[in-house]
Amino acid sequence: MDFNMLDAVHDESRYREYVCKAPYGVFVTDAEGRFLEVNAAGRRMSGYTEKQLLSMSFLDLVPTETPMDWKDHFHRFPSINGFSGEFTYRHAGGELRQASVLAVEFPDGRYLGFAHDLTEIREAERERLRFEAVARHQQRMEAIATLASGVAHEINNPLNVIMNFGQLASDEAESPARVRQYSERIIHECERAAHIIKNLMRFARQDRTGPGLVRVDELVGSTLSLVRALLRTSHIELETRIPEGTPVLWCCSQPLQQVLMNLLSNSRDALDSRFPGRHPNKRIRIEASVFEEHGAPWVRISVADSGGGIPPEYESRVFDPFFTTKVRELGTGLGLSVAYGIIQEHCGRIWFDNRPGDGVTFHLDLPQESGRNSSLTPLP
Repeated sequence: MDFNMLDAVHDESRYREYVCKAPYGVFVTDAEGRFLEVNAAGRRMSGYTEKQLLSMSFLDLVPTETPMDWKDHFHRFPSINGFSGEFTYRHAGGELRQASVLAVEFPDGRYLGFAHDLTEIREAERERLRFEAVARHQQRMEAIATLASGVAHEINNPLNVIMNFGQLASDEAESPARVRQYSERIIHECERAAHIIKNLMRFARQDRTGPGLVRVDELVGSTLSLVRALLRTSHIELETRIPEGTPVLWCCSQPLQQVLMNLLSNSRDALDSRFPGRHPNKRIRIEASVFEEHGAPWVRISVADSGGGIPPEYESRVFDPFFTTKVRELGTGLGLSVAYGIIQEHCGRIWFDNRPGDGVTFHLDLPQESGRNSSLTPLP
């Protein structure tokens, strides 16, 4: 008895069992792409029976609009271990699905392939992107609603000035110097109101212009022009430390404004909760600084408040969607989770320095240049 032959038969039987029970589709084709073997997982993926598959070729499952040699499908995706890529294939029921395929070519021209269905994974990814788009839109609408009363108050001030100086100009019609002085003040207040409205409209509309170069001081300044009135009504002192010659960022400005708005709104709520009225410690500080990381220039924008900080037991949940300790009227818990996603898209990071019982500082770290190579796109 040839024990070596028996061992070989046993090994082949064992490996065939492994292939048959493998959770991924395993198939063998001849040099022309016709299926020679397909395991159970592969048959389940395709929806065809073994008999049907053995009368089909790879191209019968992978439709293409232009004629192509079936090997070209694999040779377009060379990898270290053979050929790999993602394919759209047609299920027996007619549905188009997606799969990742790795194939190895043998000297005799046959191919051994391994397939993994990606349809559910890709659908989950699309659903995640849809959820993020809805969450961003909802959070932006919350911010606009919060801004409405503050901006109305902010615009009302220059309008009152305009009306008063207009009346003065009318009363002093016989004095050209006085009229000129009042007219200059009227023009100044009109420009101020127009600037506020311009920033509000820029923030309110969805940014479809894509990324570009934005100065940090302009980014912070345009945001503060929208919230300054809200902070004043809460008797909050605002301190800014933006150095001269601030660098520029390659970014989508509107989403970053949304992040800053959220941080400032959270600070305002925390300060109002800790100090319901006036208080010398009721303040927010915004700083910008530059630093290097791995030899590349970065910008850090920090928003600090003295609102009491984050309870230690909640620190790990700060960026979770829908997590909030506020009452429903003050927020849905989407703000920081949306901010986290926006900063990640800009190849940056958002983190915080918590001082329980005292306050919290949120930091936005953004690379100056690597954003050019990121996948930044305008909001849908």
